[in-house]
Amino acid sequence: MEHSEQTLASSLLDAQAKAHTLFAEVEAQHIVRPGIAETEINESVYALAGRMYGISRYWHKRIVRAGCNTLAPYDEDPPDLTVREEDIVFLDLGPVFEEWEADFGRTFVVGNDPLKHKLCRDIAEAFAKGKQHFQDRPDITGAELYGFAQRLAEQAGLGVRRPHRRTSDWDLSA
Repeated sequence: MEHSEQTLASSLLDAQAKAHTLFAEVEAQHIVRPGIAETEINESVYALAGRMYGISRYWHKRIVRAGCNTLAPYDEDPPDLTVREEDIVFLDLGPVFEEWEADFGRTFVVGNDPLKHKLCRDIAEAFAKGKQHFQDRPDITGAELYGFAQRLAEQAGLGVRRPHRRTSDWDLSA
């Protein structure tokens, strides 16, 4: 089915808004909490997405990582961990709403560690700045955007270890 550019943009933005609402509900229902395994979080989010939007398809594997597993690259499948008090947990989902994918991630902090909460805020702020930088420069290259993201991380005192995943591993044109 052929879609106009306006329909495509509108549908993708709608999928993004639904993903945002889904993550807000994950937070409201306290799905990410101490004492629950990563696989249980994954199953709970899957069930919630099914109830809220009828989602049963994802365009990439659903990732829930806690504690030391947050350092594992995308293509690894580390052992299932149970979330502990003071853990950082991230979810990387690719829900498909009707026929539109929303590659969406969110970082959660369990507990009250002020440094981890600062890290979470800094990540969200850097993402927003990076997104704005990208939108303001329609001809920006991937290398330029990555360099900008590195500078944002350095300014926040985060440092950069390595990219989470290389997009060149997937044919995203399909």
